[in-house]
Amino acid sequence: MNKKILFYVQHLLGIGHLKRASIIGEMLSKKGLDVTIISGGSKVSNLNFGKATFIQLPPTKSQNSDFSILLDEKGNKIDTTWKKKREKLIIDIFKKNKPEILITEMFPFGRSQMNFELLPLIEEAKKNNSIIISSIRDILISDLKKTKIERINFLLTKYYNYILVHGEERIYSIGKKLKLDKSNIKKLFYTGYICKKINKNNFNLYDNKEILVSAGGGAVGKKIIINAIKTSSLLRHKNLTWRIIIGINENNQNKEKYYKLAKEEGINVTLEPFSENFSNYLQNCLISVSQGGYNTMIEAVSFRVKSIIIPFSEDVKSDQIIRAKYFSYLNFITYMNENELNPSNLKTSIVKLMEKNSINSNLPNLNGAENTCKFMAGIINE
Repeated sequence: MNKKILFYVQHLLGIGHLKRASIIGEMLSKKGLDVTIISGGSKVSNLNFGKATFIQLPPTKSQNSDFSILLDEKGNKIDTTWKKKREKLIIDIFKKNKPEILITEMFPFGRSQMNFELLPLIEEAKKNNSIIISSIRDILISDLKKTKIERINFLLTKYYNYILVHGEERIYSIGKKLKLDKSNIKKLFYTGYICKKINKNNFNLYDNKEILVSAGGGAVGKKIIINAIKTSSLLRHKNLTWRIIIGINENNQNKEKYYKLAKEEGINVTLEPFSENFSNYLQNCLISVSQGGYNTMIEAVSFRVKSIIIPFSEDVKSDQIIRAKYFSYLNFITYMNENELNPSNLKTSIVKLMEKNSINSNLPNLNGAENTCKFMAGIINE
């Protein structure tokens, strides 16, 4: 298979979208497909795209969690000139590659902030007779306004051939939750969860007395990090070590606060930025504490790592909360409401998980990357 695929991905707050795209891109390129990934988010230097070509666009990120203000790499609000430059770059890349398949990550279900470049891109793809595919995570916010749902259905009907949902329908039915038109529901294909398969022999075994704390790649995990540092002193008698991963978008002021707090109140606490070693740390830790973003959650489940999930709670219908509540059926996953997060409660949850010996193994479908490849091979060979 030497068909060309152009994969557009835009992460605005965390890096989960790009990480998922990297796993898919790496897998597709291994199968002989000519994959080009164009990324419009903040630069991330430690993701593996395999043989896929990676193109970094002038980056933009969200100033806050409501995605209402987008900033360029210098921290300035993006303007019309910036938007026109990005649009031209993307269209030029498309015309140069002339891909048989275009994949847009999240769009048209999300990323409406990027309409200025995505609408021209899918229009160009349609003129090129490219197969157009939407790639989305397992759970999307379902209480969208009627006008938003109508817009999604319109774009899916006019431009899109398929919708890849990287989850399971029995867990969350995108078609029903978002009230998609019947014709668009027929375009849905549930791949299962995207999770990079890692050879356990490649891992260095760490002391399994380690608590791994991460707030994803986003900028909204301040409360988790502060409470984790304070909790370390309450569990000093357990001889635990604490590895706290700071997100790539964290500002310097907060970083300084974390280091100061760790020095003053932390016991056996190490602070470090996100790196390619994260999966290594996750597989070998005693307990993971995270927000329950797609990638961290699915990796933790695949490794059967005892986990405390504290989702981002500004939006009570967020994908993190829905996912955390569902996966708490696994007896090694503990869901904690962020409003209940304090050192005492975190200590209690950690101790309870430490005392659990048996771990059930009725896991969800974790073959999303492989199933995505099979699906792509099928439509290419049609």
